[in-house]
Amino acid sequence: MRRSMAVGLAAYGLLLTGLLAVDGRFLVLALPLWVYLGAALFAYPAAPRLAATRSIDRPVVTEGQPVTVTLRLRNDGARDALVAVTDLIPPELLLCDGVLDCMALLSPAETLTLTYTLATRRGTFRLDGVAVASGEPLDLLHHADRLVLSTQLVVLPRVDKWRPVKLRPSRTLGFTGPIPSRRGGAGTDVHGVREYHPGDPLRHINWRATARYHDRAFTTEFEQERITDVGIILDLRRQCALKAGSECLLDHSVRATAAMSETLLRAGHRVGLLMYGKGQQWVLPGYGRVQQLRILQALAAATVAEGTLFDSLRYLSTRLFPARSQLIFVSPLMPDDHEILFRLRAHGYSVLVVCPDIVTFQAQAADPPFAALAVRLARVERASLLRQLRQGGIVVADWPVDSPLEEKLNAASAAGRP
Repeated sequence: MRRSMAVGLAAYGLLLTGLLAVDGRFLVLALPLWVYLGAALFAYPAAPRLAATRSIDRPVVTEGQPVTVTLRLRNDGARDALVAVTDLIPPELLLCDGVLDCMALLSPAETLTLTYTLATRRGTFRLDGVAVASGEPLDLLHHADRLVLSTQLVVLPRVDKWRPVKLRPSRTLGFTGPIPSRRGGAGTDVHGVREYHPGDPLRHINWRATARYHDRAFTTEFEQERITDVGIILDLRRQCALKAGSECLLDHSVRATAAMSETLLRAGHRVGLLMYGKGQQWVLPGYGRVQQLRILQALAAATVAEGTLFDSLRYLSTRLFPARSQLIFVSPLMPDDHEILFRLRAHGYSVLVVCPDIVTFQAQAADPPFAALAVRLARVERASLLRQLRQGGIVVADWPVDSPLEEKLNAASAAGRP
């Protein structure tokens, strides 16, 4: 119950009791309360005129980096204003320094400044408003208001630096890159030896083969190295919402996707991103740092789907990516996912599956821990699904999330080469 209501009810009750009992002592007891209420009403000012501004030192940061926020509140009215200010922040952001609320008496044109530091986690956040309460000196009557002040903060996922990822797609583009194209031309790896043609660089002459013949020369041919189209598909379905303590399986998948996209774009490939689960959120394929920023901004807003419509991959379009490009599917997988993956393979795509080990992660998250027999059965079922994918020509990187993905990915790519 509000303080002013409690005092008013007490004063009214004493007055009514005195009138009904015809006893002046109750009226005398009620008199101080009525005087208190009257003084509060007399001193109660009109709602103050306040102007608020909020600034963030870095509106776009990487997760783990602190953010300093400055809130300024100016009294634009003609009278003094006693205000209690509280800056409203999303619950996902934690205060690590400073204060979010303050009480002050502001003279006309005076400015109150609040500065605080937030610890960040991945996501897109909006600081929507400022709660302001003002009142009279007796602290009995209050104005409560909320100033609309929208500020956006984007926290990008952490990007780990990897060595180049080894891919073997079925098609490459006509630009120099790190992928052997199985064709002779400019490169670093030897492709074969052929007869010398006029115009071939003299430094490429194979003198050992030439010494065997007196009427012809031979040259060493290198394998062309090209770039390719890469499409990364990130699974946002409900099984990715699994948590173990403060860690979420989706966060591991997002960081893996960010690291892969940065590595592939740094190598010169054209990379696109499809996030499947909350519909099909699409980042068109592109090159370079601008494309990397687009992908990271999309990953920052990645959240697990709440509905069941996209629980199956049957709505995944097989024509979103350039023909015969390299697809990387980041998902803990569900039992029926192999059907659409085989369909992508049949359409000519090179498919690589990065599969976080959901069984180990779930066993760690369980409280109490799962029975050993249940964990063994889940492992057998998962191993059978991965073996089925490999037999269908799909490269699979089986990834325990507590181990480096880079090594698992390169080992899987090497094992899956034709």
